[in-house]
Amino acid sequence: MKSSISKAVQGTLALMAVCLTAALLVPGHPEAPKISQSVSPLSLPAEPAEQSTTQWRASPEAIFSLFHRKKIFVPGLHARPAPVPAPFLNFLGYYTGFPGTPCYMLKDTRTGRVITLSKGSIANGWSLVTIDDNRITVQNLDGTYTVERR
Repeated sequence: MKSSISKAVQGTLALMAVCLTAALLVPGHPEAPKISQSVSPLSLPAEPAEQSTTQWRASPEAIFSLFHRKKIFVPGLHARPAPVPAPFLNFLGYYTGFPGTPCYMLKDTRTGRVITLSKGSIANGWSLVTIDDNRITVQNLDGTYTVERR
């Protein structure tokens, strides 16, 4: 039994040696034909297509909707409804930010988040509308709210 396995292995090795020798001696495939530079696999039109001179204008909301599924609040684009008192927002204080602008801190008691707002910025969907001596008016997608300052 052992000798028959040994002979089978030797026969396989000999067959592999013959195949390798034949592969080395047989000439290879001829070179692929060279393609002329003037011949292109793409067919190009004889003349370029005319470009439209009509310019399309889209609103910023339409452009934002291309990138986001939910509506994005953009200050100044929405009509401002009358402000409503917001008992769920607490005024915490303010500090002076980097370029010298005041930043106001509010706490949303519903979520527990601290919202830091400055003029012209948006934080967690909130934006600062006006600042008075006694109150701050803020806006988000839900509406416009007033927060009493202490």
